[in-house]
Amino acid sequence: MKKLLLFTFATLMAFVAGAQTWNETFSGFATDSRGITEISIADANVAWAFAYDGADTSNTIRAITKTIDGGVTWTATDPIVLTGGINVGMSEIFAIDADNAWVVAYATGIGTGGLWKTTDGGANWVKKSSSSMYSNSASFPNLLYFFDANNGFCQGDPINGDFELYSTTDGGETWMPISGSNIENPVAGEWGYVHGYVAAGNSVWFTTSKGRLYRSTDNGATFTAHQTPIDDFGGMVVTGHSGTFTFKDDNEGWLVGDYNDVNTLYHTTDGGVSWTPMTPTGNVFSDITYISGAYLISVGASSSNAGSSYSTDGGATWIDIDAVQHTCVSFLDINTGYSGGFSSQADNSGIFKYDAGSSIANSKIDGLNVYPNPATAVINISLDKSNISNISIYDITGQEVYSLKDLDVNQVKVNSTDFAKGIYILKVVDQNDAKQTIKLVIK
Repeated sequence: MKKLLLFTFATLMAFVAGAQTWNETFSGFATDSRGITEISIADANVAWAFAYDGADTSNTIRAITKTIDGGVTWTATDPIVLTGGINVGMSEIFAIDADNAWVVAYATGIGTGGLWKTTDGGANWVKKSSSSMYSNSASFPNLLYFFDANNGFCQGDPINGDFELYSTTDGGETWMPISGSNIENPVAGEWGYVHGYVAAGNSVWFTTSKGRLYRSTDNGATFTAHQTPIDDFGGMVVTGHSGTFTFKDDNEGWLVGDYNDVNTLYHTTDGGVSWTPMTPTGNVFSDITYISGAYLISVGASSSNAGSSYSTDGGATWIDIDAVQHTCVSFLDINTGYSGGFSSQADNSGIFKYDAGSSIANSKIDGLNVYPNPATAVINISLDKSNISNISIYDITGQEVYSLKDLDVNQVKVNSTDFAKGIYILKVVDQNDAKQTIKLVIK
């Protein structure tokens, strides 16, 4: 005898939309409590990440992990050996592909920091920066970013009145100092923060201890600074205060000010020159990112403010995903993203992979119209701001009963007399791969 499978409406929605947002997997570290501090995504299959000691945050480690199969499995190296690097800690990792990646390291004792590169998948790391780079005893390199295969820049704390910045036009083989005359002067007591940057559109921004964002719109040739509403991005000047930010394009962005685990959200439409406070509904966590072409996601790892949430309406409304610790978050696009956790061999944990079929990806398509609903003769499906790619209709058992694929139109008419009376779920996918599910009643 066949078992009868009963679906509630909520179950059916979850079945169609995809119920799970994060799939946790083992980050590969033999030592437990390795917390992921940054994830750099090269493509849909390759990502590199580095970790800190979650059991003792004062312990300086050099631990990385890498996936080449889209986050299914991760291979960790702990510690990595930086050739010629003595007494250094890691600031940044930047992924190129499965074989090539960069590490930024700072001096913790005798020696100097700088830039190291691997060309053999992480087996060997060779210093690529010149002997004069970050050679001052007060030098502290924070981050590196490549605009394309050849052009990039790296940033360090101020030395002799200017941020210590360098640029490359040959993929990092040679680095030249960026003139202090092209960089807005730091204020007294100002420095930068490790992996504190965002790139979007034609711009890149980096953060400072005085709550300022430095911005370049010309591949790092010049930088201007703008004050944000927060006083410190990293909590090293003002204890308990920090912030993260993200941008959708050259102009629109969001900033979260974390004041002792109380988060405040701000919005800009002029590239960070000015910011407007928002009064969102729901939980906004301390680390925020924008998924290209789609949504905002926030995550947090504080013991009193842990979890993840998402917004589909520009930050006005936030929907909780979970209440577990997420140490960082990074997305390549709507299909590829990760967040950090803590390694545990027993629990097979450490990194969360985003489920592209999840409820986030099925939340809302801006400008979708479905009418009439209930329907008696015809169902009109239209989009105001994009074109329809796919349409699927599911019955109450979860069985797909109707579909149209590979469309490129802004309106579709479906004959509802072809269906028995009852409740159905309509799933619409637009040309940007945004998805939405709607309860549909046919009379």
